[in-house]
Amino acid sequence: LDYKACTTALKERFPLESIVVREAIINTLGKIKAPEVLNFLIQTYEGSDDVGLKLVTARAIKNYEHEGDRTLRYLQQEARNKEKNREGTLLEQVISEKAILSV
Repeated sequence: LDYKACTTALKERFPLESIVVREAIINTLGKIKAPEVLNFLIQTYEGSDDVGLKLVTARAIKNYEHEGDRTLRYLQQEARNKEKNREGTLLEQVISEKAILSV
């Protein structure tokens, strides 16, 4: 499959869509597991103020296995450093979900 054309179209449409469609785009991109998509997910997470979108994006990032784990831990450390307790809790939840699911 030529996922690059698809990912490009999804990323271009992302800022134009409603929050529900944005979440669907994030879920879809989380399943593709391509490096350029992971970078987009990280940028989306960091650029969003919407807690729901952050949660969906963090869950999409965790699909990237080791790189996703490393990214989530980095984002969690950044949240702690910036005293963003709510965000740190959100990331802890996503990290814990992964730990529970892998048992």
